[in-house]
Amino acid sequence: FDGEFTKALQHQGFIGAYKKRTGDKCDGCAVYFKQSRFKLIGRPIEIEFKRPGDPLLDRDNVAIALVLQDIDASVNILVASTHILFNPKRGDVKLAQTNLLLHKLSEVSEQHNAAVILCGDFNSTPDSAFYHFVFNSSLNGQSLDRRHVSGQTRIMNKLSRFGKKAIRYDKCGHCGSGSFLGRFYDDANQNSKNLNQNKTNFNLPERLHKLVSPLTLSSAYAEANTEGNCTGEPAFTSFHSSFTGTVDYIGFQNQKFKLCGILELPNSKAFWNSQLPNKVWGSDHLSLCCELKYIE
Repeated sequence: FDGEFTKALQHQGFIGAYKKRTGDKCDGCAVYFKQSRFKLIGRPIEIEFKRPGDPLLDRDNVAIALVLQDIDASVNILVASTHILFNPKRGDVKLAQTNLLLHKLSEVSEQHNAAVILCGDFNSTPDSAFYHFVFNSSLNGQSLDRRHVSGQTRIMNKLSRFGKKAIRYDKCGHCGSGSFLGRFYDDANQNSKNLNQNKTNFNLPERLHKLVSPLTLSSAYAEANTEGNCTGEPAFTSFHSSFTGTVDYIGFQNQKFKLCGILELPNSKAFWNSQLPNKVWGSDHLSLCCELKYIE
């Protein structure tokens, strides 16, 4: 954080805050902002998802949030960054982590009258129950199987059997990089693939049966291009040997912001015959970027 990112971004006029994940690993989450445009209000808000004695909150994932005041507009915004658990079969943990995060952000937002922007790697696909919870503000999880909540296992299983031909996307979307196809409906009749058919111990615990988010968030890339069975999300934001799909999102309160534009992802032809990272693309995830305007 200090040796690489901070040093490079300071030359561009940015300062930031970093939250190392709990445990032994040194990775974490950070938020940077332009000093000439924003002023930090209070201290960075560090959120740990590891809570002693809670079986669903026993992992080392974290989030960080900053309350920033726009110096020119005198508007407060709350910008958060997170990295939700990867484990594809632990959708219950992902939901618990995110539910905790959304409630904390809502609390801070009310305290500072701040509009919320939430960015991160959520390790869940756009056709998943998890995505439905975050961007539709509620989820009926009573009959769901925790192994299918994130949508990752469906893609990984298809990739192992059929290779890259298994990826379903609308090739016309996002300047040729494509849009993710498939939606989750909060209706048991339309989501049999997400259900726990055998009624085993893979059911979600009772505390996750009726989830309601205190925040109404829109996804920037979906907001830019949504139609029919196409989610509007990119076909993929991560592209490597074991997983190809979309797991990264920029969420914002559409009551407070108007989406003005997004940075389109590169055409998949740029790396379709290889994988990420490579000598041109330095990460196994692609960068997302959007432009938002305050709604007065």
